[in-house]
Amino acid sequence: MKFESNAEFKELCETWNVPEDLRFDLVLPPGVVQILDDDIIENKYGIRLKKNGSANPPNGNQDLNKSQAEDSNNHFHVDWFVKPLSNEGVFRLGLKTMLELAEKFRAKGYKDICFTYSFMSTDMRKQWNKKHGFDEEPEDESYISERLSFHRLRAGETVLEFDPKMRKFEALLLIKI
Repeated sequence: MKFESNAEFKELCETWNVPEDLRFDLVLPPGVVQILDDDIIENKYGIRLKKNGSANPPNGNQDLNKSQAEDSNNHFHVDWFVKPLSNEGVFRLGLKTMLELAEKFRAKGYKDICFTYSFMSTDMRKQWNKKHGFDEEPEDESYISERLSFHRLRAGETVLEFDPKMRKFEALLLIKI
């Protein structure tokens, strides 16, 4: 597996003592175990987990390439499994889930798949809101934002760019197998 991350991701790992190899013990909630145990399905629209329902084409949206449509079909969230809700708890569960999912695909012989983990802490959300002119000030952990997704790697198609100006308030990790 190949890992690529931005400075914000590395900073959060350091803050919360996540080892450099990103391996740590965490008991996964039953809902996450169900996601990880789900069947992998392939069809003409790409690869997906069975729980995500049928895969769809870009739905007439000419701005989406096949990889972007697949990534959108395959995105999910794990924050609702974290009780009590906390920035560190959501970050760790999302990271562990992505690592386990990538390992599952790798162990089953899949190649050329990109797994994306995006995380925005409450503080990051406050900074993002300020930069974009939103008056709303998050006061609790409910403003945590995370997104896990995956797609096939296709020549000439990108889903996510590590642009520090565009994604300054977001911790990003790509795992490629």
